[in-house]
Amino acid sequence: MNWQSEAYASLPSVQQLTNVRFLSLTSLIIFLAADASATNTLFECVDSHGKPVFTDSPHQLLTCQAIDFSSLQHSLSSSPPAGVPSTSGAGPDAEKSFPTAPVPSEPQTARIPVERVENILIVSATLNGSTQARLIIDTGASQTIISQRLALDLGLYSTAHTTQVLLHTASGSVKANAVTLDSIRIGEAEIRNSQVLIHTLPDLPFAVDGLLGLSFLGAYQITLDTKRGELQLKSSSEKFGGLVEKK
Repeated sequence: MNWQSEAYASLPSVQQLTNVRFLSLTSLIIFLAADASATNTLFECVDSHGKPVFTDSPHQLLTCQAIDFSSLQHSLSSSPPAGVPSTSGAGPDAEKSFPTAPVPSEPQTARIPVERVENILIVSATLNGSTQARLIIDTGASQTIISQRLALDLGLYSTAHTTQVLLHTASGSVKANAVTLDSIRIGEAEIRNSQVLIHTLPDLPFAVDGLLGLSFLGAYQITLDTKRGELQLKSSSEKFGGLVEKK
């Protein structure tokens, strides 16, 4: 038998000793207060052996002084012994002992400059980390579409990189090649492994390289700030619900 382990196991912990000391002090205060109420005044004295004595007859002993119970009780209530955590007050120590839960950070908002031509919004994008493109914001398109020329610039127009899908347009359904881009980045907003369609774009009086559809925009809450001329994309778990315009 390991007698050392057994002996140590029977010893009270530091916390238990602290609690006993705390309870003993409480009992003493209650006892003294009850005694004082019966005799009006209680004194703390020192006997001939130098030991403290509590009495209501101080003339029998040496070095006596009256006890102030209000200060004792206030000291007990406001200053618990070491090892007993305080549950009152809001000082720096209390904040360190009981830290508050971290506040979740707000969703980040990317602010992208927008070029507006009549009712058409154009943003600059970076595809696959290096290729620049001008894309029309099209909230009516479920997929992002890039031109054949841009696909060639990306080196993704070969049949080895593409699959054929059916694209539904206002004039009917047509076949289009689909390809997966490593990344599409607009300002600080970026999505990875995004499928885009390769298709001929309509004739426009200005140069663009494609349409930015809900395959990208659907990952964000979108606000158009016309005063600042910027598109605000806020990351959110909510589905895209439309384009909100600030005037």
